[in-house]
Amino acid sequence: MKPIVIHGAGYGRIMKRADNSILLRFDKNTDMRLTLETAEQDVWGGDGLVPFESFATEFRGSITLTNARFSLDMFKVLAGATIAETQSNSIWIFEEGYTVPAASPYTVTLAKSTTAVVGSDTVRYADTLKPLTRVAGPPAAAGEYSIAAGVITFYSTDAGKGVLVDYQYTDAATDHVVLSVNANVVPVTIIHTGKYLRTSDGTYGGLQTEIYAAQYQGAFEINQGRATASTHAMTFKVLDPGRSDKTFMKFTRFELSA
Repeated sequence: MKPIVIHGAGYGRIMKRADNSILLRFDKNTDMRLTLETAEQDVWGGDGLVPFESFATEFRGSITLTNARFSLDMFKVLAGATIAETQSNSIWIFEEGYTVPAASPYTVTLAKSTTAVVGSDTVRYADTLKPLTRVAGPPAAAGEYSIAAGVITFYSTDAGKGVLVDYQYTDAATDHVVLSVNANVVPVTIIHTGKYLRTSDGTYGGLQTEIYAAQYQGAFEINQGRATASTHAMTFKVLDPGRSDKTFMKFTRFELSA
């Protein structure tokens, strides 16, 4: 077999073992790490200080897939959760900025005024971050505001000042996943395919890794940071698939055009 150099992180697919339905596609992989470990038991005897025999007592495998594209489908694998599509949910808006008009009426209209959730609003001055006080009737002093149908009314002496508004609105077409306390970890099959380059003749090929049975383990992290793309890593423990041929993992090399 000719030596190869593997390029890139490849692509992956995770399927439910029960019916081979697709739970998740890893289409923007940044890393695929496969770890295989063997535990051995040494046999000692006689007067020597070196074991004269050993035998394997345990064989473990794990695979970690890191993806740069976030998908709610990750929670299908993590906790057996289902995705509810086109559902109504309340969404928060933070620091929606306005300038109080210089002349009467001293009002601003929220961007989501028609679906704003009553009572969810808070208003602060943009320069000092000091909160304003919501009142039921017309504002009677600086630092007071009233709101009705998503329209905020300020007192005249606040004219020209910048304000920041936090509030909720109702979105009727969201997708969501709810994680419950009795989360079910789903047994899965994992397929991963990557490219390689033969150093001897410059031709390309593919390397496919098949894990017949695995189960999610460890921490699932959603890492978000300023000015950097978030990544999402999932690690799976390789399980015995119970095949009659005793196979639990398979590697296949195949040809690809450049």
